[in-house]
Amino acid sequence: MWRFQLIVKPAKASKTSKECLAEHATATIIKKCHVLRAPSMSANDVVETYLKFHREQLDSDFWAWEEVDELVRVDPDSSWDLILALLSQTETMEQIAYVAAGPVEDWINHYGDSHLQLLKNELLSNSKLQTAITVVNLPRNLQSSTELIALRELYRQTR
Repeated sequence: MWRFQLIVKPAKASKTSKECLAEHATATIIKKCHVLRAPSMSANDVVETYLKFHREQLDSDFWAWEEVDELVRVDPDSSWDLILALLSQTETMEQIAYVAAGPVEDWINHYGDSHLQLLKNELLSNSKLQTAITVVNLPRNLQSSTELIALRELYRQTR
């Protein structure tokens, strides 16, 4: 059984999401009930360890990569909040590119069509996301692909 503060999922079929949240949820990013691997870890712990894993490549920190990867696949809103938290803690272009090539790219692949406006709104004021979008491999199979590619090119020109 996993417990995590970004999102929480009922560990037993008999519990409702509401009961699970009441029992386990303590962080501000909570959107759904989903149990993850990191017992009593905060969102900050995941962000710090994800970036530390990139720097040091320690097997003991791989859990953070798994948490981010899984969250992006199951929850567009919570994973968006986590992506913004990750980007806010990056200090180098290499770290921004790491987040861009992982969770940002995956998020766009999964939710680019349905959440395009959210991405566009954040791009207006988030310079790290603007940088990240310039290095993302964008899918060509989305309805919004043409617009996403145009946004990427726009921010590439301003860098």
